[in-house]
Amino acid sequence: MLRKAILIGRDDASARTNGPLPGAKKDIDDLCAFLTSPHGGAWNAEEIDWYPAPRLNDDLRPALRQAKAGFDYVFIAIVGHGGRDPKLGSHVSLNNEEGVRIDELARLGPRAKRVL
Repeated sequence: MLRKAILIGRDDASARTNGPLPGAKKDIDDLCAFLTSPHGGAWNAEEIDWYPAPRLNDDLRPALRQAKAGFDYVFIAIVGHGGRDPKLGSHVSLNNEEGVRIDELARLGPRAKRVL
């Protein structure tokens, strides 16, 4: 089974607009430690990608396209600022200028048999 973890976490350096989140990097580190542990599935490091302040079109969309095309199981985790507004609906802040809808992150298509 081919699997990919896509971790999105606003690090302190990218959080000018909404304020820093000192625990975001620790949460990502803890999540990576869990995923690579026997209890978390013994993921290999190359199966896990972390995006600390991704650009939607430069980083995140290509990662999601790759996941759609080539993986059976995709795990997406988000750490950072998010919210709900009339234009974006439920969303996560990717960087100081961009947000993305939560449902867009999960639209990986028929190739990804399971998405969490």
